[in-house]
Amino acid sequence: MGRHGHSRERAVELASQLELREKVGLVSVAMTIGDDAPRDALGSAAYCPGVPRLGIPAWDESDASLGVTNPNQVRGEEPATAFPSLSALGATFDRDLAEEMGRALGEESRQKGFSVQLAGGVNLVREPRGGRIFEYIGEDPLLSGVLAGAQTAGIQAEGVVSTLKHFALNPQETGRVMVSSTITEQALRESDLLAFEIALEIGGAMAVMPGYNMVNGKYASENHFLLTEVLKGDWRFPGFVMSDWGATHSTVHAAMAGLDRQSGRDLDTEHFFGDALMQSVQRGDVPVSRLDDMVLRILTALDSLGALSERRRPGPVSFANHATVSRRVAEASIVLLANDSCALPLDPLGGRIAIVGHSAHIGVLAGGGSTTVTPPGSDLAQGLSIPQMDLPRVHHAPAPLTTITAAFPDREVVHVSPEELHLLGDDDVAVVIVEKWSSEGADWPDLSLGDGQDDVITTTAAHAGTTVVVLETAGPVLMPWIDSVDAVLAAWYGGDHGADAMARVLSGDV
Repeated sequence: MGRHGHSRERAVELASQLELREKVGLVSVAMTIGDDAPRDALGSAAYCPGVPRLGIPAWDESDASLGVTNPNQVRGEEPATAFPSLSALGATFDRDLAEEMGRALGEESRQKGFSVQLAGGVNLVREPRGGRIFEYIGEDPLLSGVLAGAQTAGIQAEGVVSTLKHFALNPQETGRVMVSSTITEQALRESDLLAFEIALEIGGAMAVMPGYNMVNGKYASENHFLLTEVLKGDWRFPGFVMSDWGATHSTVHAAMAGLDRQSGRDLDTEHFFGDALMQSVQRGDVPVSRLDDMVLRILTALDSLGALSERRRPGPVSFANHATVSRRVAEASIVLLANDSCALPLDPLGGRIAIVGHSAHIGVLAGGGSTTVTPPGSDLAQGLSIPQMDLPRVHHAPAPLTTITAAFPDREVVHVSPEELHLLGDDDVAVVIVEKWSSEGADWPDLSLGDGQDDVITTTAAHAGTTVVVLETAGPVLMPWIDSVDAVLAAWYGGDHGADAMARVLSGDV
């Protein structure tokens, strides 16, 4: 009998001893970032008190795919590894590296005391302006499924439940709670569903999260076709289905469609899986067997990864090892889009290197939202607000100016503001670092860089002898200046070692 079989047996034994209210207490969770959070909670996306009398320990859950987040700095100034975006991981085409990133993320999550990591973005990028495309691997179901599965396998190898999301067809952020994707079953099974199926086969994720969106007119979180017919039926998924935070819309309909857990119940209009669920069971609207199945799936998932053995507490974290992995992913992800006249790598000797860009002296841009990791030294600026929380615009230290200066000890490296571009000359190499911030909660209206950055590039190219453009973006952008520059690098959102990777690629060390 496999690990899941033994865990299922233990779950059945525990569930047989649970009272109705205790069962219901296991199928919904709240966020724990406010003053009214339970004293035992770590402070994170979710906490469940467990059932102490039966030895079912409390557990905590953390966002997300790019590191262990600290929402609203609820745990104070806490070190953390900010891994590169999943779009960067996708650009590596490296299954082994994806699993290594997953292992580092899973280990850090467990070492910080968490049992569930809300990690594993598998949605296909269908809308290049989508605010969350940095959380997804790419457009191709094979690449997305293989790399997401590898990351999942790595996370769960460290005893942490991985959560594939957002199941399914979550292509945009603007209007995400009302948009409905209309698609035939065959097309769906050959695209997004295929990516999820591959990821589950490879990684064996024990949790799946539907999105806020609708699929063929029905909310993903209460879509019987997706959750029961495909996921639990065709694919025989043994784990549990959790809603996204604030994405539960009903009690009976959601439960009978296949939703096993209401997440972020404090963000929903009602506590659908609380007293309302208990009363629905007592009336017979939701069979006891369905509630038992919900509980069994949750307990099986946790036990299969050792999360029911004891209450997890924070301990020493292997930050140095995780930093190495983060840097390696960032290095492997950078894509050379243009290199006319072999402008790259830059010569270690020569004239000035002028670093141009609004944030080149501040840090490397990160995507916004619930997945944003904010280690000490991060620069936080005003971003946008969604119902769940404020989402700052974050730059990760160190700054590219710092790392590029260190990489070229025998050249003069200076920071040049947009107002000083006219001072550049034919002997100067200009590295223009531009960015486009993408965030959960809103899509971009177009693919332009914005903020006058196209003009900065054009003006730089008119004055400098050589111009290299580095793009810090979630995905594709318009490049009207492409014929006037000498080289272009796609550096994505590189995480807390993105600037190191950038400098090593510019110098030719990578």
